[in-house]
Amino acid sequence: MREHGSERWVHVALGCFAVSVLAIGYLHVDLRGRVDPLAQVVSDYALVGSGADLFDVGVCSLAAGTVALLVGLTAAGAPQSRPVRALFGAWCLGLVLCALFPTSPTGSPLSMSGQVHRFAGGVMLVSLPLAGRLFAGQLDGEQRWRAVAARVRTLSRWSVVALVAFVLSQVPEATPGLPGARLLAGFAVPGLAERVLMAVELAVLVSLGLATLRAERKPLPC
Repeated sequence: MREHGSERWVHVALGCFAVSVLAIGYLHVDLRGRVDPLAQVVSDYALVGSGADLFDVGVCSLAAGTVALLVGLTAAGAPQSRPVRALFGAWCLGLVLCALFPTSPTGSPLSMSGQVHRFAGGVMLVSLPLAGRLFAGQLDGEQRWRAVAARVRTLSRWSVVALVAFVLSQVPEATPGLPGARLLAGFAVPGLAERVLMAVELAVLVSLGLATLRAERKPLPC
């Protein structure tokens, strides 16, 4: 029964991730020319036309998929410490808050909603790389999870690199008076940096889901 339960939840998770990718991907196609994917973050799609609804679908599907994935991992017997669960929870909460509180347009003064959105987005983007790193260490302690532990650890490292690139791309706008801000402004592509970061973080989640399906098809140790 445990195998069937975990696989069912993982299939739900992967379905939610697919919905998220389709929703955000459609926004990129539908609103091309109105949102610059190099200079503007994904949240800016919610400020253009009817983009808000699809943006909400995209981020909420990602949050729901993460919850389903954690349930599936628990059913499959994957070790999860409280800090790991808390970090995954922060990721999910950040996603939901980003949907509830629209951002302010890139380059404009921050509204109260925009401040909440930016804070939630920061928590979200930082939480998953940390969760991946901690989770990989725990999975590495069990033979059936070691292969995915290595992949998650590698992807988490890349997500940290992408996170640093995204933070640096925000410096010219957030602290224009900081030494070096003008130099960074010439190279800053915050939209691209955020999209790369989100793609790597999604890869972490999908890797965990696929690994759970593979682990459940193997006989459990006595």
